[in-house]
Amino acid sequence: MLLDIEKFSNILNNSISTEYKISNWKQYRNNIMKFIKSNIDLNEVSSTAVFATGDAGDISLKFLLNNFKEILLTDISKKLLYKGLQKQLPEKSKKISLKTFDYTGLEQNNFYQKIINSLQNNENIKKIKINISKEMDSINFNSLCKNIKKTYDIIISLPIYTQLFYQHFIAILDYYNINQEYSDEKINNFKNFILNRMPIIINNYNKLLHYTVKNNGFLVALIDMLEYKNSSNILRKIKTTRSNNLIESEIEKHSYGISSYGIDNLKKYFQKRSSKYLVWPFNEKRSFIVKALLFKK
Repeated sequence: MLLDIEKFSNILNNSISTEYKISNWKQYRNNIMKFIKSNIDLNEVSSTAVFATGDAGDISLKFLLNNFKEILLTDISKKLLYKGLQKQLPEKSKKISLKTFDYTGLEQNNFYQKIINSLQNNENIKKIKINISKEMDSINFNSLCKNIKKTYDIIISLPIYTQLFYQHFIAILDYYNINQEYSDEKINNFKNFILNRMPIIINNYNKLLHYTVKNNGFLVALIDMLEYKNSSNILRKIKTTRSNNLIESEIEKHSYGISSYGIDNLKKYFQKRSSKYLVWPFNEKRSFIVKALLFKK
């Protein structure tokens, strides 16, 4: 079975049940709502679009219904969107519309099927990398924009950068046992190549966010910055002190990564207005430090 972008997303999100998210992420959802309400006059806006909605574990759909007349929920997986709606809003609302599409713009050319076939056939890694580069260089941004029919007052982008492209490829290598087809050196080289192509994917995603926001509209971006085991002393200290300096020093220790690049890239398209660090209690074993950012177009 093809591990395409939608199947990968379903596997990733199904590792934690929607019921668990609704029950255990309540405070996290409330903190996101507080950040939005404290930074935006919701009486002055009427429409919102949510990107990377998944099964809506980290966004309150009732909050959206109570504050917006028009709501677009987008994700790679239709299955996850429906699951989230069924759990949070058993009754349908005419305010809400759904749109599923691949944010990378690669799936339209059977990209993953081609690359998986090449890897399974043990083709030359250098040749595979050339083909990947060609496909990525030919991504049609205008075609990507056609998935969004109008602009919105507020865009909410839930954590997505670390799931896009690179993690999908890591999963593909494991899912198809590709690691057994090549030497460790070639696999590591291939992983580094994929990681170094991430800026193209992130830039296109951020451009899409910019395209979808009305002029003078807002972007609320939630970006996972750090990951800890729940038993971590550093995590306990962060929860106790709520020290931004501590969090930022921890981010610096982990070097410049995908999330930091994503934030810097957003600044090319938006004006940053505010930010706040939140604790995301992901599951019983680990938590994330998420940076909530408010940008204006």
